[in-house]
Amino acid sequence: MRYEVCAAAGSSVLLCALSFAGEELMLSDFESRESLRVIEARAKIELVSEHATQGKQAGKVPAGFTIVAGGWTRLPADWSGYDQLRLDIYNPGEVAKVSITIADAEGNDYWKRHNNSFPLRTGRNTIAIPVGGMWRGEKGSGKFLDTKDIKQLVISLPRKGAPAYYLDNFRLVRGAGKVEKRLLIGFEEGEKPGAKWNIEDWPPDAPGKSVATPVAEHATEGRMALKLQYRENGANITVRPLDPDWSGYDSLEIDCFNAAGAPIRISGWFRDEVSKTGEYWQRHNYQTNVLAGASTIRFPLGDPATGGSAEEGPRAIHVQWRDLAGNWSDPVVVDVWVVDPDGAPTIGDPA
Repeated sequence: MRYEVCAAAGSSVLLCALSFAGEELMLSDFESRESLRVIEARAKIELVSEHATQGKQAGKVPAGFTIVAGGWTRLPADWSGYDQLRLDIYNPGEVAKVSITIADAEGNDYWKRHNNSFPLRTGRNTIAIPVGGMWRGEKGSGKFLDTKDIKQLVISLPRKGAPAYYLDNFRLVRGAGKVEKRLLIGFEEGEKPGAKWNIEDWPPDAPGKSVATPVAEHATEGRMALKLQYRENGANITVRPLDPDWSGYDSLEIDCFNAAGAPIRISGWFRDEVSKTGEYWQRHNYQTNVLAGASTIRFPLGDPATGGSAEEGPRAIHVQWRDLAGNWSDPVVVDVWVVDPDGAPTIGDPA
């Protein structure tokens, strides 16, 4: 089978496994009935030995189960000293989504609380909610919860797709993650790349020619990055083949440096082997904005909205760079492609 990525290139493309090392506040370890006190509907939780991720037991819950917690269940109100809220979930069924709402003292109205959702792949998952990024209403609102005064947490599991789900290791975490990397493609001198890349100017009969040059400026992994100078009429870069199995990871990360001096817009698509022709309705199409200077773009993987087989992970990415007025950007330097098992999208609308 052949797999490919079409995107802005970097100095390396990496598969990463992320483990968390830092201080934790355990909300429930599912080792005893007493540990379930923080969850309102704890009577519906069965403690079992299957699919435990820490200790000896996990909590088996029925489809459609909702975790509700608040001050009345002794949920801590002050989360400001922590970086993430995390919950391990084992899904024995089909790919689905977990819905989450979090409210502070402003209330539980839709536009006052934090509303979010995360893909739930078949098998092991870790839901990770960045504490400092809990926006009010919808992403891009520019308003955030008071993390020192959290009043209510609701996590809703899918009603369909599996007869039951397994929960474990429900905690608030402080500290930084440790990433284990596996190189997919690199641009270091003397390094053998794991994939080949080329730039395609489109439409081909338009004037100008795009250029890609390995440079030392703005490298975040190793010593070299890839400087992309797209022609004004448009172009993209294709990388192939990549490691075929992305199913154990949550996001693709690209470190980039936007030298345009203004925000640019990235648009493109993800596809798998099923949608090898790249037809619009068979792939996942997206666009996001990148601010001037250095930033990291994160594309979530495993989302059931992607074209083709989300369960097996995306197989191709197409990226094009333009400014918000629709014009192609000045040279952009991109570095480090990472597939990160615990990342979450952080790119928002430019200020």
